[in-house]
Amino acid sequence: MGLIKKIGVFFLSILTILLLILLSFSFTLSSFLYPQLYFDAFEAAGMYEYIGDNLENAPNMFIQIPPTGARALIETLFSNFLSYMRSDADTLNLEVTIDKEKLRDFFLSSVGNLSECRQGQDPFNEENPCLPQGQSADEFLDSFLASKGLNFFEESTVDLAEVYGIEVGSEQRKSLDNLRDYIAYYKALKIILIVLILIMLSLIFLLQQPNTKKSLRTAGLIFIVPAIILFFTSLSINRVDQYIQISDPIFDSMIDVVKNALSNNFLFYSGVIGALGIALFISSFIIKQKTSLSTDNKKPIKKKV
Repeated sequence: MGLIKKIGVFFLSILTILLLILLSFSFTLSSFLYPQLYFDAFEAAGMYEYIGDNLENAPNMFIQIPPTGARALIETLFSNFLSYMRSDADTLNLEVTIDKEKLRDFFLSSVGNLSECRQGQDPFNEENPCLPQGQSADEFLDSFLASKGLNFFEESTVDLAEVYGIEVGSEQRKSLDNLRDYIAYYKALKIILIVLILIMLSLIFLLQQPNTKKSLRTAGLIFIVPAIILFFTSLSINRVDQYIQISDPIFDSMIDVVKNALSNNFLFYSGVIGALGIALFISSFIIKQKTSLSTDNKKPIKKKV
């Protein structure tokens, strides 16, 4: 029976170590769901200035840059998008202030690339629209927008989700919402991993009872092993640029920020898990010492004759 318990403890320990590593990876990768990582990468690569210059000088660019600059616009849109993908917001808010004339020119440039409709072809087909014979681009644009119930040119703001075809009900939006569902499952996975780790540790303590000192020592080692693995993972990420050469300086700067963020996260979780493991390991010796002291203090009572 003792051998079966030892085998059970061994396999439970291996499984718990793997779950701890997986949990650390899941928390680390969660940083990609929050905008600060991207903002730091944009800042390091000079992307705010680059995007701002392109927005101002691009032909048919209908988005008006706010007085605070392109950075505020980019960060607002990016934050709103990621908030929706994390399910922190129920609506995808990509609303921007527009120049109506430039917005119309933007749509007309797309309509101008359409070929004339063949016989029986639906001009309003979203995947393959066409220009009806005898109809100008202006006329077709108005009729197309009316058929979709869109009124871009009546407001001073517009939702980019509608402009770029990811509005509610579109195929692109369904794909986006599917990805959003997967992210929700991913967030739930972290809770499941924590519950499983607690169950595994409880089973290990149960199998090693009544020897609490041994249980604490085993739990300490279970936390120390993944801490060491995460530490070396952090070092490996820091050295990844020695094996990958990127010629584009902008992209290289962004990758460098992401690499440092991942490395620091792994190092942080390595420290937290390692500190907990060391604390559990040391506590096993403290309990042992207290037990021996309490035994030594028990002196035999002499009976008076």
